[in-house]
Amino acid sequence: MTLARAAVLAAALLLAATARAGALDPARVGWQEAEYTATKFLMNAKARVALQERPAAEVVPQLRAPPRGTGVAPGPRVLAVRYAADLTGQRTVLELLLDATTGGALQMTLRDSGRRDRERTWRFTDIGAQHWTARPATDAEVALPPARWTERNDGWRPYPEEASGGVVTDAPGLLYALGAAPLAKAGDRWDILVFSRRQVHRVTATVAGDTTVAADFQERGAAGATRRKGKLPALRVKLASAPVGTPDDDDPFALLGMTGGIEVALDPASRVPLQLSGDAPYLGKVTFRLKAATLR
Repeated sequence: MTLARAAVLAAALLLAATARAGALDPARVGWQEAEYTATKFLMNAKARVALQERPAAEVVPQLRAPPRGTGVAPGPRVLAVRYAADLTGQRTVLELLLDATTGGALQMTLRDSGRRDRERTWRFTDIGAQHWTARPATDAEVALPPARWTERNDGWRPYPEEASGGVVTDAPGLLYALGAAPLAKAGDRWDILVFSRRQVHRVTATVAGDTTVAADFQERGAAGATRRKGKLPALRVKLASAPVGTPDDDDPFALLGMTGGIEVALDPASRVPLQLSGDAPYLGKVTFRLKAATLR
């Protein structure tokens, strides 16, 4: 087989795999907000995820026009994934807009503060991702709102040829997509492309079987709040990632700061992640445990 034919075949297989991302069903997801904590040595981390469905007509005016490529257009169901995390001295707050039935990212705006201050908006297209970034130019600007920061730049991150035209999400979108994906029993598998700054990764989620996790969290619902504590049943989902195109060793796939050996324990009823664990740089094994969940 020639290199050209091999490349065409690889691209076809990759697009066929990402097509399975269209099997997402928002009705599977029975939660709308989740809060997590993790402790390791002197590190204390917190993360909060909130899901909100938004009308496409409301979202379209907020989508920025990219200078190249065709911006990913919303389908009939758009989801806003709001994520806030305090990880090792850095606070990140973001909103990711995605297509609720494919998982495809439309646009993401994030604000970092702590070790670095910046606001960055990503607009996702069929061939790459465009970003616009603002930073404080002086110490005096740090206290100002990002709209008044004067250090500004923009950039373009093209997708590798094999990923162009495929469904591409961003890592926060996985916290929703794993619950909406057809993952119900041992051996079930689901794939999607995930963008991370300079690199596109193919992420495969595989159900390794049933398990139990030690849980202690507050569950909020229409009937009020209850405490769930003890050993709870869960689906054990393993995540594996591989870079698409030329690998960028400085930008591995990461979820909640974890870059390898990532496992997610899904509640089989609400599909909320009860626990997320994996390897984090310099820290080793880290586990995020659910502390509060709000059901739909």
